[in-house]
Amino acid sequence: MGKRITAIDLGTHTISVLVCEEENDGIRVIAYERTNSDGIKKGIIYNIQKTMIALRMLINKIQEEKGITINEAVVNISGRLKRCEPYSFEITRREPNSFISAAEIAKMNNEAMSYPVKGDEKVLYAIPTSFDVDDHIGKDFKDLEGSIGRDVTCNYNLMIGRAVQFNNIKKLFESLKINVTEYILTPIASARSILTKDERELGVAVIEIGAGTTNVIVIKEDQIKHIAVIPFAGASITEDIRIATSTSSMKSEIMKVKYGTCLESSVLENKTIVVKDNLGGREDKMVSFKDLSHYIEARVTEILEAVLYEIKENGLMNGITAGIVITGGSSHLKRISELAESIFKKSVRIAIPSNKFILSESNKDIFSPNAVTIAGLALCERDRLNGIDYSPAPDNVWIKKNSNSVNQGEFKEQHIVFGGEEENNETEQGVKTTNVSKEDKKSVKKVKKEKEPKSISERIMDFFGVSKNNEA
Repeated sequence: MGKRITAIDLGTHTISVLVCEEENDGIRVIAYERTNSDGIKKGIIYNIQKTMIALRMLINKIQEEKGITINEAVVNISGRLKRCEPYSFEITRREPNSFISAAEIAKMNNEAMSYPVKGDEKVLYAIPTSFDVDDHIGKDFKDLEGSIGRDVTCNYNLMIGRAVQFNNIKKLFESLKINVTEYILTPIASARSILTKDERELGVAVIEIGAGTTNVIVIKEDQIKHIAVIPFAGASITEDIRIATSTSSMKSEIMKVKYGTCLESSVLENKTIVVKDNLGGREDKMVSFKDLSHYIEARVTEILEAVLYEIKENGLMNGITAGIVITGGSSHLKRISELAESIFKKSVRIAIPSNKFILSESNKDIFSPNAVTIAGLALCERDRLNGIDYSPAPDNVWIKKNSNSVNQGEFKEQHIVFGGEEENNETEQGVKTTNVSKEDKKSVKKVKKEKEPKSISERIMDFFGVSKNNEA
């Protein structure tokens, strides 16, 4: 029996706990429990006590049902980035004729993570981009170990976020008396559970559309090239439907998931949803499938175009040879891959955790777009336990794990998973579909296609600090 691994995913919509055992070919799931997030917004814990209560409930349930004790876990860190900043520094080696070791590289990574920032900021992750060793310019990070030379210039891209992103998570697990073995960037964890070796090598962009944020990670030649977090996702789509139709958030979510599509042109004109009035004294409302899909397509388009802008702005579009991989809870939306293909002009696939890494006899719920992050967290921890720097970036800052002589430091990240399992339990709460005749329409209040809810495109562009005129 292999070592037991516990992974915890703190999402805007869902908190998840996964317990598994490592096997020769991957991991076998022992328990997988989820509950609605309470105390988390946009991936950041704003109420530690509420989050602690929800998480403790899950942990206690697993411990009682499985007869096990959970005292350590691998955890992700969520929330938007404040900025990405390049950072270069030089070191002079005392023994230029000796091979550059893993311990030396770990020290370089710690130096990058120690970059001075403002008091309310923290370096959440350092992506190594290239290294110059004497006259060898632009050496790949994976080729650095084993090289020889005297002068080394280290080039990194730093992911800088709010210190509260990490501090509140640390306080949470201190209160729960759970030791955190690793803090892992969510986009990295998600990519670990879904990407193939060919995709990582050829160049791929992973778009994880959650509830509060959309995470983007670009990987090529098995190395991370870029990470970004866009502060709009599935909850933004639901909110637009709520405003446009004057219905509750719950009913808007039901309509989105059950009846919506990302391509308005694919919807029949006469299909209509009747939203029953549960308050009394108000007329029932009628929302056409056409209007509903119009709202969804507009918002998903804006989110995907924001991702496209981010990729183009960093000069990465031509390197995405293997195409686009979409995952996360909102990837359940119908025809989202077709819409994405029209925007990116690349092949698109919807991803779930691969059964190449997770044994097929495991809990079937783990094979869902909602579970990509937590599955990836467990796989990353398995890699660490086996002394392997995990894919998709086997030679990034985590290489320090292989050296006992280096202080381990703290590493973090961004993410969010849109947990959608519970929505279908609400489908009888006053929402049904019908084909409505002209006579019926007279007695039912029609939700008109009025002025659109305020577009999120301006907000997205504000987030990137550019105007629409500067869009790529």
